[in-house]
This record gives sequence, C-alpha cells and structure tokens, in this order.
Amino acid sequence: MKRTVHGLIISMILFWFSSVGFAAGVPGATDKVSAATLLVPFFEVGVDSTTHPIDTLLVLWAVSGGAKIHYHVWDIDGNAVAIYGNEDLADRASWNTSMRSLISSASAAVKTALTDASGNYYRGFVTIDVVTADT
Repeated sequence: MKRTVHGLIISMILFWFSSVGFAAGVPGATDKVSAATLLVPFFEVGVDSTTHPIDTLLVLWAVSGGAKIHYHVWDIDGNAVAIYGNEDLADRASWNTSMRSLISSASAAVKTALTDASGNYYRGFVTIDVVTADT
C-alpha cells in the first residue's frame, strides 16, 4: 500500500511537471549563450556588525576553463539595486566576497532599499551569470 501511494504521488508530480510551461522551449535547440544563472536565493547582513554580526559569504568556483561572471544584487521585492559588477575567474580559481563588503560601499538609497522592516538587517538575493564581456 505504501509503495502504491508513493508511486501515485511521484506519477502525479511527473505529470504536473510535464504539463506546465516546459513545452514553451524548443527541444534540441542550442542557445548562443549557455544557461548559467546562479541564484543566491537569500542573503542577510546585520546593519550594525557589533550588535548583529550576521553576514553572508558568496563563494564561486570556476571548475575548468575559467569564466567571466556578472553579479547583481536585488532587494527582497525583486527590484535591482545599484550593486553589481564583473569578475574574471581563472581556470580552477574562486571568487569570494562578503555581502557586508559589497553593501558597505553602496549609496544610502541602496542601503535603505535592502533594509528590512526592523531596520536591523539588509536582506535580498543575488544573481550571477556567465558572460562574454563586461555588462
């Protein structure tokens, strides 16, 4: 009985995935740019590091061949803020930074956009893309 229920649930999930939006793509088509967006779904940084020392560390590894990446920070409502940049990664190299260091040089308007309702934390998310030139 247990296997039947699990099998039914898995079948329902697979059916649901097969019926939602995936048909919009062109099967077998090659893109000019590979799909390389990484999502840091949530970061949290204490506004005052002495009372709220929480920070988020971003670490990205280029497994082989190196890469040029573009990162962009977004507030919790999905609005882009003026924290972004490009980094070149050599073969098997890494790029790491703390969100506190990225936010510390931002404008007051950007800091306000990232500040949560309590006023104690900066919160948002980051997207990282592989690019061919600085963007």
